[in-house]
This record gives sequence, structure tokens and C-alpha cells, in this order.
Amino acid sequence: MDNIEMARSYLKQAEERLKHAKEALGNNHAFVIRQSQEAVEPSLKASFYYT
Repeated sequence: MDNIEMARSYLKQAEERLKHAKEALGNNHAFVIRQSQEAVEPSLKASFYYT
């Protein structure tokens, strides 16, 4: 797996976390924050692979 594929994989993980966060909006504030935080981590990793 090359760097671009790794970055895409991390971005896909981040998108899934954000999807779950959006679904929980208005219902579970703590879960939304947690999922949003967890989306940041793979997004940052992806940015390292793109550079």
C-alpha cells in the first residue's frame, strides 16, 4: 500500500466518524464530541501521508 492509499484509508475512517457524529447531533452531546475528536486523528495522519 502506497502513501496515497494510506491517506485515503485514513480519510475514509475520519468520514465514518463524522457520519456517526452527525447522526447523533441533538441526542448525545458527549458522543458527538468524542466522534468529532476521533475524526481529527486519522485526518491528521492522512495529511502526513499526502506530504
